[in-house]
Amino acid sequence: MRRHSVGCHYSRMCGVQRIAGIVTMLAGGILVAYLATSEVLGIHLVGLDPEKSLKRPIDLVEFGLEIISRSLFVSVLGVELMMRLNLTAWKQNRALVASDAATPYDEAMEAAGAII
Repeated sequence: MRRHSVGCHYSRMCGVQRIAGIVTMLAGGILVAYLATSEVLGIHLVGLDPEKSLKRPIDLVEFGLEIISRSLFVSVLGVELMMRLNLTAWKQNRALVASDAATPYDEAMEAAGAII
């Protein structure tokens, strides 16, 4: 019996994920190499000397961490809003099913289903 990793259930998908990861790492390496060697008007874009460079490596790390943290915050906020929406819809559905208005609503939805 062959076991798959937790995040990858299909062999073709694993291959695509692996290729995407390799391409992303290669692109990141090329970007770092470019930033470390390029010069504009005699000033390096990234360097260790604060007087001759626009950004230091620690600034880039800080920027990356800020992007990751903001992305996580927005993701968590979106998930919470979706969960609240789902809970509200569930509560309203339960209240409708228990009420006397459920029968006309069911008939209207069945008619709409027949049309669609």
